[in-house]
Amino acid sequence: MAQKKERNTIKEMCGCYEVKFNFAETFNFSKDAEYLPSPIKQTGGLEWVQLVTDEKNKISLQHLLIVGPPEGQMVVKHWRQDWEFQSTDLYIYNRDNQWTYIKLAKEDVKGQWSQKVFQVDD
Repeated sequence: MAQKKERNTIKEMCGCYEVKFNFAETFNFSKDAEYLPSPIKQTGGLEWVQLVTDEKNKISLQHLLIVGPPEGQMVVKHWRQDWEFQSTDLYIYNRDNQWTYIKLAKEDVKGQWSQKVFQVDD
């Protein structure tokens, strides 16, 4: 019964949201002493969250952005979240864009959902 309730809670994230973004460079990759960071930019748009996979142990939600002025709006693929029930295969983020693969025992994930997040290129 809990899994059904949790599935419904995850799927309730579907819908349309007004979103705001703050763009700021927080670190400098350039070794050029004359490099100037881009100015901070604030923008927004509408984000549509669509259910794309609805299986017993897996739910995928695709986020799509609706951006641009009213006369020229377009849809942009944004990010996706996959939810898996009792998944034993995970990647854990360490730091500095480093990830570690781990395989857990079934008893360690009993009753748990894991979330995997994918950027625009999947």
